[in-house]
Amino acid sequence: MTEPGLTVVLGLRPHEGNPWVLPRLRKWAEHYNPRPPVIVADMGSPEPQAGQVKRICEEQGFRRLRIDDDGIYSQSVARNAGAQAADTELIFFCDVDCIGPSDLFARLAAHAEAIALPRCFDQLVVLPAYHLEREASEAIASASPAERSATLTRAFVDAVHAPRGTVAELVDPFSNIFLCHRDFFSMVGGYDPAFRGHGSEDFELMIRAALHGGHLPIPDRLADDLRGPTDPGFWGVRPFEGFRRLGEATALQAELAGLRVAHLHHDRARHQDAWYRENDWRRDRFTPRVQRALSGWTGLLESDGLERRVRRLALVREDWQASVLLALRLDGVGLDVVTNALPSGSAERSLVYVAGTHADDGGPLVAEARERGWTVEAIHRGADDELWHLHGRDQPASRFIGSRAEGFRVIEHRGRALERAIEQRPLTASSYAAARLGVAVRGGNAVTEALPPEITRFLPRHLREQSLARKGLRKLRKLLRDPRQFVKDSRLAELPWGKH
Repeated sequence: MTEPGLTVVLGLRPHEGNPWVLPRLRKWAEHYNPRPPVIVADMGSPEPQAGQVKRICEEQGFRRLRIDDDGIYSQSVARNAGAQAADTELIFFCDVDCIGPSDLFARLAAHAEAIALPRCFDQLVVLPAYHLEREASEAIASASPAERSATLTRAFVDAVHAPRGTVAELVDPFSNIFLCHRDFFSMVGGYDPAFRGHGSEDFELMIRAALHGGHLPIPDRLADDLRGPTDPGFWGVRPFEGFRRLGEATALQAELAGLRVAHLHHDRARHQDAWYRENDWRRDRFTPRVQRALSGWTGLLESDGLERRVRRLALVREDWQASVLLALRLDGVGLDVVTNALPSGSAERSLVYVAGTHADDGGPLVAEARERGWTVEAIHRGADDELWHLHGRDQPASRFIGSRAEGFRVIEHRGRALERAIEQRPLTASSYAAARLGVAVRGGNAVTEALPPEITRFLPRHLREQSLARKGLRKLRKLLRDPRQFVKDSRLAELPWGKH
């Protein structure tokens, strides 16, 4: 069997306070068949652990990525660096203390193909995590390679049926272990490197991914930490609110496909380890960043934790323009948002803006940038309305955004959710909401001109001309207006994440 077209990223920092890390890294290497390429992002581990990581990576054929950062450990920094070093289309983020069945990567590759992840790239495949207690963890660790997967499968079953605290500490319906497309990770802006210590970086990334993708219902009170899996009220009927409910909706796809991992028990030096002491359990860093993301496309454009090939100023005069500018990230361009004034200084800079029409000269800020001698580029809609053309000052139509063949995609996400639902069979998209949308728009006599302008403006021509059923249009409008109510009124309300 050929290796899956994905790379595993493992971020770690072994030290004397976590002696279990290196043995598990070595055992991780021998467990999987097939095993894809692995990048170990070693974030500033001290000696002698740094040398041991190097030796294990050499023995196992892992690629070691040394990050010279000895500050408080940041999963965000480690994973961002690992992702940007990967050269495969898909990336699987995992932790060294998490393990899945030995054929996990073959199953992930098959699932990625089934959901058309290379083409419908704005999806996350997030795996539920079974946090096993010590006895079950030791049974898995001590099992022979031939018996380990069977032992793990029994632990998965027992964790569901046994009393809490015997086999499993908890079963978390979602985790920070997930598969994604490299382009989508770049589009979203990766993890926020401001998060150091334990907590919040995974929740914040998940929220931005959901807002970019646009095909999951967004809960009320999104920034609130409500009813975690250790809360007694978790297993009752719960309102669809809080970011943990979004996590459940995000991971539903993997859960239904039987994809999951076990978090193996290990001792936690919570008072000695700076990673635990420096935490965001009160969500002090998390909350303002979620509020920024919820402010609109401009807030999402401002959220970028990845290193970029070049940086430009991005003039945003209307919020929708930020959704077009986001596509430049796929070309390695980092964007610093400008709204009311240009930054001071006489250094040569590059400014890009979205033109509402071909006659749109960008207004006074663009004129000022040209007076300063800056390079100015404008993004115009193409003649066929499916492409956005990037025009430079001296080389009009130098390249364009929007053609999949050229590596760009127009990212106005509600339009993409409609496009995907039309192209795919029901229930094969990344969410039931998108599948319901696919059912709603098939067949009939009504035309898409009845759709809201903010949708049709970003649809390719062949979709705007496609006929729709009148009943489907009513459902579509209802879904776009209030996705949560749409789910509540449908049979999807029978699913755990659809109950109110």
